[in-house]
Amino acid sequence: MLWTEKLGFLSTVPLPLAPDVLAYNAQQLLGKLGYTTPPADSAWDLNCCDHSNEEALKKMDPARRKAVLASHQPPVVQFWYRQDLQPFPTNGDAAYGRPTETTPPNSEPGMILIQLDATGRLLRLQVQPWLEQPAQPEVNWANLFEAAGLGFSRFSPVSPTGIPPMAVDAQLAWQGPYPNRIEPVTIHAASWRGRPVLFEAQEPASSSPPRPFTPYVLPAVLGMGILAWRNWRAGRWDRRGATILTVIIFGFALAGGLGTRAPMIALAGWILYVGIEPLARRYWPDSLISWTRVCQGQWNSPLVASHILAGILPATLVSYLVLNGVLGLYSPLPVTTASQGAFSDFSPWIKLTQGIAAGTLFALVFLTFAILVRLAIRKLWIADLLTAILFNVPAFAGTFLGSADQRVVLAGMMILPSVVWVVLMRRLGFLTFLTVWVTFIPIYTTLPPKVTGWMVRDTLPIHLLPVAVGAWALWVILSAQRSPSTESQS
Repeated sequence: MLWTEKLGFLSTVPLPLAPDVLAYNAQQLLGKLGYTTPPADSAWDLNCCDHSNEEALKKMDPARRKAVLASHQPPVVQFWYRQDLQPFPTNGDAAYGRPTETTPPNSEPGMILIQLDATGRLLRLQVQPWLEQPAQPEVNWANLFEAAGLGFSRFSPVSPTGIPPMAVDAQLAWQGPYPNRIEPVTIHAASWRGRPVLFEAQEPASSSPPRPFTPYVLPAVLGMGILAWRNWRAGRWDRRGATILTVIIFGFALAGGLGTRAPMIALAGWILYVGIEPLARRYWPDSLISWTRVCQGQWNSPLVASHILAGILPATLVSYLVLNGVLGLYSPLPVTTASQGAFSDFSPWIKLTQGIAAGTLFALVFLTFAILVRLAIRKLWIADLLTAILFNVPAFAGTFLGSADQRVVLAGMMILPSVVWVVLMRRLGFLTFLTVWVTFIPIYTTLPPKVTGWMVRDTLPIHLLPVAVGAWALWVILSAQRSPSTESQS
């Protein structure tokens, strides 16, 4: 993890301030601008990453690119803070229905959205004015330029463009350079009754992470629905295994704050398992031996422990070496929107529980692909390769930010480990395959790892958990070797 931290983009894009410190800075700034009415509710988080300048960054020489990234001008990681005079509705896209930067829309009177860079400089201010606000003297725009880290004297007025998304009585615009840079930046601003209601030092970026479990989970569930119904009617399904997986998915999804989505996600897992498990039991019965022992509570079985350990090792290696290490050499920025999890201000346990629920569901989807493709294609190596391609291409096309060539590179790099995971499933069974995904997804969604600074409390527990589970599995295996009769008795 120390190596991947030094190799990853956080080595050149420092994040010195924790989200709660940035939230305090945002509140102080609003007070200086005249917004002193206490809010009824507030929310904040970090967003990563803005890829709009990636191509320009890749064309720079390494020293200049490092300097630009470290300056946060333009910003790669952005912080947003929202407050409202009324409590936020509980239907936001974040965990437990909390708001995000864009949901609910910042459109009601009394709502305020402020965006800062990682050092606390102002990037964007958007206020929906309300009637109770008394009028103030004319806005001193130089103060907002100072808050944005820009020299007001270096900017020249230009004609404003666009229509502000709030009531205004004055609209302005300026153009000038970033400090120590020649690239121009346009400032759009507006005021209402002597208060600033709009200030944008950049174009708004769409950096919200995608909704989970897309784009191929739904087609897989729909395709397996008929088969699951037939197996259920005929009694050809593993009740205990299906119940355990459904409870795992539902419990962790609910604990992860997915709310009303948790039952639907659990139902999707039940349909996939009931639809595909009888085929696995019929054609590859050995693949379910260790999983069956887990369902029977035989956690002290060395076979179970060895299959869990065999799943943890490749998952962690692929996460650190491929996603955070090798891909860090290809792009100066994180290349997937999954990186958002590393910067979210939610607790590590929310991230972990969401990751376990997602990993379990992804394992069932991949298992469905692998078995159906294998039944259709006689050549084993062709079936494994095709499974990896069919699974990875839509997955990374849907969760990757960047150019088309970068999408191809990422999907291609993930095909090889996916083939390895299919082989592991065939040789060691479903439990190993499930462990791969339950380990991989939580790590993958909290990359890059951080072992220093404020991010330690949020990411390190997630990255140390596979180490603890692996140590337990190794202890079970070594204990069985000292007592050879344990496995035969189980």
